[in-house]
Amino acid sequence: MELILPGGRTELFAPPASGETASTDYWTLFDLTVDAQCNVTVTRTEGHSATTPQVPTSTPVYCTRS
Repeated sequence: MELILPGGRTELFAPPASGETASTDYWTLFDLTVDAQCNVTVTRTEGHSATTPQVPTSTPVYCTRS
C-alpha cells in the first residue's frame, strides 16, 4: 500500500510475513494525526486484528494554513 502525503512524501506498507491467522480479518497500517496547521504525522501500527478498527465519531475540525 502506498500513502502519499502533502509535499510528496510517500510511505510504503507491505504485508508482514507473519501474524495473520484465520481469525484476523483486519490489517491496520497507520494512524494519521493532523495538527491545526495541517501538518500530518503518520504513526505506523502495522498489525493484524480480529477486532473491527474504531472510526472516530466526533465532528471534524478542519486545519488551516496561513
